[in-house]
Amino acid sequence: MTVANPRNAPTRSRAAVLCSASLAVLLALALPGLAGAQGTSTSTLEGTAKLQDGSGAPGVTVTVTSPALQGSRTTVTGGQGDYIVKGLPPGDYLVVFTLEGMTSQQAKVNVPYAGLVHQDAQMVPTALSESIVVVAASEAAEAETPTVVENVSKATVDALPMQRSPDQIALLAPNTTKGILGGQIEIGGAFGYDNLFLVNGVDINDSVFGNPGQLYIEDAILETQVQTSAVSAEYGRFGGGIVNAVTKSGGNKFTGSLRDDRTNPSYRQRTPVEQQRGTKLVNKNNDAYSGTLGGFIMKDHLWFFGAARSAKTTNQLNLVDTLIPYNRLTNNKRYEGKLTANLSNSHTLTGSYLKVDEATTRPLLGGNDATLDTITTGRHPTSLLAFRYDGILTPSMFAEVQYSEKKFKFDGEGGRSRDLVQGSPIFDLGFAIQYNAPYFDANDPESRNNKQYGGSLSYFLTTKSAGSHDVKFGGEEFKNIRTGGNSQSPTNQVLVSDPLRDAGGNIIFDSGGHAIPVFVPGQSLNILFLASIGSVFQSKTDAVYLNDSWHYGDHFAFNLGARAEKATNSGTDNIKTVSGTRVVPRLSATYDPEGKGRFRINVGYAEYAGSYNLGVFTNGTSTGNPAYIYGVYTGPAGQGRGFTPGFDPANYAGFLAANPIQNVKFGRGAKSPVTKEYTGGVDYVFGREGFLRLVYQNRKAYDLLEVFTNPSFGTTHIVVQGIDGGIADNLIYKNTSFPQRKYEALLLQGRYRLKSNWSLEGNWTHELKNDGNYQGQVGQSLGPEGIFKYPEFFSLNRNYPLGRLPEYQKDLVHLWTVYNLNIGRAGALNFSLLGTHGSPLTYSLVALSVPLTPQQLARDPGYAQQPQNQNVYFGKRGSQQWQSYNLLDAAVGYEIPIFSTVSPWLKVSCFNVFNSKAQIGGNTTIHPDPASPRDALGLATGFIKGPRFGQGRNNADYVAPREFQFSLAVRF
Repeated sequence: MTVANPRNAPTRSRAAVLCSASLAVLLALALPGLAGAQGTSTSTLEGTAKLQDGSGAPGVTVTVTSPALQGSRTTVTGGQGDYIVKGLPPGDYLVVFTLEGMTSQQAKVNVPYAGLVHQDAQMVPTALSESIVVVAASEAAEAETPTVVENVSKATVDALPMQRSPDQIALLAPNTTKGILGGQIEIGGAFGYDNLFLVNGVDINDSVFGNPGQLYIEDAILETQVQTSAVSAEYGRFGGGIVNAVTKSGGNKFTGSLRDDRTNPSYRQRTPVEQQRGTKLVNKNNDAYSGTLGGFIMKDHLWFFGAARSAKTTNQLNLVDTLIPYNRLTNNKRYEGKLTANLSNSHTLTGSYLKVDEATTRPLLGGNDATLDTITTGRHPTSLLAFRYDGILTPSMFAEVQYSEKKFKFDGEGGRSRDLVQGSPIFDLGFAIQYNAPYFDANDPESRNNKQYGGSLSYFLTTKSAGSHDVKFGGEEFKNIRTGGNSQSPTNQVLVSDPLRDAGGNIIFDSGGHAIPVFVPGQSLNILFLASIGSVFQSKTDAVYLNDSWHYGDHFAFNLGARAEKATNSGTDNIKTVSGTRVVPRLSATYDPEGKGRFRINVGYAEYAGSYNLGVFTNGTSTGNPAYIYGVYTGPAGQGRGFTPGFDPANYAGFLAANPIQNVKFGRGAKSPVTKEYTGGVDYVFGREGFLRLVYQNRKAYDLLEVFTNPSFGTTHIVVQGIDGGIADNLIYKNTSFPQRKYEALLLQGRYRLKSNWSLEGNWTHELKNDGNYQGQVGQSLGPEGIFKYPEFFSLNRNYPLGRLPEYQKDLVHLWTVYNLNIGRAGALNFSLLGTHGSPLTYSLVALSVPLTPQQLARDPGYAQQPQNQNVYFGKRGSQQWQSYNLLDAAVGYEIPIFSTVSPWLKVSCFNVFNSKAQIGGNTTIHPDPASPRDALGLATGFIKGPRFGQGRNNADYVAPREFQFSLAVRF
C-alpha cells in the first residue's frame, strides 16, 4: 500500500519518481505509432470529499480494496477535494476515506466493467463522531455518463433464461436488434457488420462480416458491456456500437466450476414448417461441457485463471424452398488461460490466450441452400493472444499498453470434387436458391487475422477555477489481414439454371435424390470464376485520440473528445484501395440542476468512422475477388445431372467478363463511411437503486462507399488467364452522401430494486425512423448497392426506392426480473422472467433479376457493356410487414451448499412459454405481370405473386418455438 501524507501528495522515493517520469516520456513518444487498445478494459472510480460547509476537502486519503483487486489502491484528494482511481477490474469494492482530525468513512460500491463510478464522502470532525461513518453508495453512479450503456453481469446471465454469448447478451441492451445478415445484431440503425466486439479490450471481429467469432467461453465471462450511443473518442473503427466482454482473472481464493448445458431437439415444439412437413424431431442430447479454475500462485501478486469448453451439437433445421430437414453438426472445443501479475500496487501485467477448434457440417449459404448435396464439413481454427500493462505512474497519471494477435481460418470449407457435375453449384435466381453441389472451394482456404498495438496516458488535473479534468491521450495501430482467393467452386464454375418443378412450384428430384437442372439455350448461364489462391491484403489503421472528461462544479460536466484515423493498405497486388484520413469529434454535456446527481440533462454530438471492412475494400484486388466470365448456354436443350453438355464450359459463349485488378479502381482518398449522431436525454436516479433514462437519438450515414460508372471513365480490354473477356467499362469506388440511411429513436432504459432480493430491469426502443434507399448488406454480399453503376438505365423509384429498411421495428421492448430466495441450509432459489415485445419486421415487394426493357437499353450513353438484369420494386421499400410477437421466457435455478464452498447448481429454462408461432420472415418471390400497364422505362407496374409467396421458408422465418434447456453445475 502506498504510504501517504494526509496533508499533501503521497511521498515517493526519488527513484520511483524518475522511473515513472521516464516511463511516461517513453509512452508519449511511442503512442503516435501504436494501435489497438480500444478504449479501456478497466474501470474508474472518482468523486469528491467535502467538508461540512460544502467546500472540497483536500488531502483526504482514499483507499480501495476488493476481492477482484490485487493488493489495494490509494490516492489523495486534490485542492478541491476531487480524486480519481483508475485501472480497477470490475467487482465489489470497499472505499475508505481518512483525514487527520476527521472520522474515517467507508462505502461499498459496485464497479461495473469499463465503467465510471462516482462516490462522494462528507468528512465529519472526530469530535462529532467517534465511530466509522458508513456512506451510502452514490446514487449518481448510474447517471455519471451520457453514454447509453448496459452492463450485464454473469450473475444476471446465469439467472435469466437466455443464451450466454456476447452477441446474444447484447440483445438485452436498448437500441439493438437482430439484422438480416446471418442473425447479426444491428445497433442504432447501422450496418450489422460495423459493430465492435471486444474480449478483455481486444478486437475479435471477423474482418468481413464483423461478427465476433467464438473467442469466449461462456462460463468464463464475468461481465458484458454494451454501448449504443454517445461513445467516447477512445473507441474507433465502428459505426454502430460496442460490445465489450471481460473474463475472470483468478483471485486470492481458489474458485471454479464444472458445468453441463444440455439441449435436445426433442425438448422443443415443432415449427410451422416442421408441422407442415410432418418432421419428426430427433431425440439427441447436445451437451456443452465447460470448466473453470482460478486462484493464486502468489497472493496479491500472481493470479491465474483457466477455462475449457467442449460441445458436440446436432441442430435440426430445414433447407429453404424444399423445406427438407437436415442436421447441422458442430464439434467445438475452446480453451482459455490468463495470468495477472501485480508488480506493485501500481503496476499490473496481464497475459491471456484463447483457442477455438471447430468443425461444422452445414450448408454454406444457409438461407439459400435447397438440397442436401450442398452440405459440407469444414474447420474453423481460431486463436487470440493478448498482453496488457496498466500502471499508476504518479497519483495523477495512469498508463495502459496493449498488444494482441488474432488468427482465424476457413479450412476445408466448400466442395472438394473437381468433377464438372459433382462439383458445380447451380443457382435458381428466380427463387434465390442454390443446389447440386456445395458452394466455395475447400482447396482454397481463407485466413482473416488481425494485429493490434496500443496505449494511452491519462492525467487527472483539478483546479479551483476550471474544475477537474481527466484527460486521456491514446494511440493505436490496427492491422487487418485477409488471405485467399475466395474460389467459388472446386470446378471454377457456377451455373445458373432453374430446377425442374411441378405445377405447384415444388422441385422434382431424380432417383438419386438430386434436383434436376433444366438447361435452356440462350437462358442458362455459366459463371467461370478464376481465383488467385493465396492472395494477401492488409489494411492498416493508425489512430490517435484525445478525450477530456471535465467536471465543472456540481452542476456541469462535459466530455470533449476527438479521434483521428489514417488508413492505408498493402498486399499481393500492390494496389491502393484504402487512402483516407478521418477526424471525428465526440462531444457531450451534462447539466445537473440540483447538483446532487439525482436528475441530469444530457446532450451530445458524435461522429463514428466505420471500419475498413475487407469485404468492401478488397474490391479491386485479387484477394477474395476472383476474376469471372459470364457465358450463355449455346448447347442443346436438356435436363438432369446426366446431361453433360449443360455442365461443359465449352458450350457457353462468353458475353461479360471482369477482373478486379484490370478495370476496378478506387478514387483518391477513399474512406470508410461516417455516422453522425445527435442525442439528447434526461436521467433520473431515485429510491432503492432506481434509475430511469430517456434518450432521443438521431443518426445519419454519410460518405458511403459506392461504385460508379461513366463513359468518361474509359474502358479496359479484359483478358483473364488467356481468355478474352472483351471490352469492359471501368468502375471507380468513391465516397458519396447521396445514398440515404437515417435512424431516429426514443430509448427508455430503467431498473429498480423492489426488495434487497428482487430486481426489475428493462428497456424500450421506439423507432421513429429506420429508412433508406441503401441497404448495404444482403445475404453473403456487403457493400455498394450500385445506385451509380450504369445509372442511366435505372430510376430511383423502381430500382432504389426510399423506405423502411428490413431491420425497421417500430417497438422493441425487453423487460426482466430476478427474484432470489434464501432458504437457509436448504440452499437458495432464484426465479426469473424475461419478456419481449417486437413490432413486425418489414419486407419489400421486389422482383429479382428482371431483364432490362428495350426502353432502358435505349438510354445507353455509350457503355462498352450493358447491365443484364435488375431488381424492380413495386411500391416503397419496406411497404409490407410480417407479424408482431410477444414472448415470455422463464427460468428457475437452485443451488445448495454441501461441503465448504462446494455447491451443486441446477437451472431449468423455458423459452417461449406460451409457444407463440409468429411469422417474422418468409418467401417474398414476385414476378412482373406482363399484362399490366408499363411505366416510362417499359417496366410492368403490376406483379404476380410466386406460388409460395408469404409462406415460411425454414425455421428461421418463425420465432423459436417453446423449448426447454437444462444446466447443471458444481461450483466451488
